[in-house]
Amino acid sequence: MKSMKDKFNKKLPFKVPDGYFDNLPLRVQERIAANQAQNKYKGRWVTIRSQLAFAAGFAFMALLSYLGYYMVHPLITEKKPIKTDYVEIVSRTIYEFDDIDLFKAIEQKKRTDSLKEVYDEIPHRLYVRSSNCITIIDEKKEIKP
Repeated sequence: MKSMKDKFNKKLPFKVPDGYFDNLPLRVQERIAANQAQNKYKGRWVTIRSQLAFAAGFAFMALLSYLGYYMVHPLITEKKPIKTDYVEIVSRTIYEFDDIDLFKAIEQKKRTDSLKEVYDEIPHRLYVRSSNCITIIDEKKEIKP
């Protein structure tokens, strides 16, 4: 640290004119008064300008929202599903099928007994809680053909 002080010889590189600090507060007050007079005139313009900028930004965002909504809206309406009138379709195609066609369509399907399926599912759905354990009720089924 001493080497630095010795190196620069403790001399200040800048000099202040004589009497500079004597009238410094008076000069600062004069500059402040001059700036306040100019700021009153500019203050109204700055206020109006900032309000106009805010209003213009709001109007721009409203315009973008409006255009964005109505430019996307037609695309959404085009993708709506078409309502199908099944009665009309059946009435148009009912004469294309004969009784034989319907019989063949039914005959090719696997014949299943819906009651049998229901009876098969009953034991899996019925549970009885007894002595802290769950037991499945198995019932014997007699289905007559």
